[in-house]
Amino acid sequence: MLNIPLIDTHVHLWNPETFAIDWLAGNSTLDQRFLLDEFAAHSAGVPVEAFVYVEVGMEPAFALAEARFVAALAERDPRLRG
Repeated sequence: MLNIPLIDTHVHLWNPETFAIDWLAGNSTLDQRFLLDEFAAHSAGVPVEAFVYVEVGMEPAFALAEARFVAALAERDPRLRG
């Protein structure tokens, strides 16, 4: 296991129950919640010092809502930096 802190520069977080994300439809592997708890479970044992959110391809009409969604997540986890 790594002993140095990492910055994950490409993290997608989403909740299809909150926003409709068209490209998830029909993909049972991805069409499910992936938020801070899931990120923590998948990165357990890795010293993630910070991570950068990357947009998930929502419809343009939801861009501001997505930004607010991510800002709320960043309040819960200060490692989310952008």
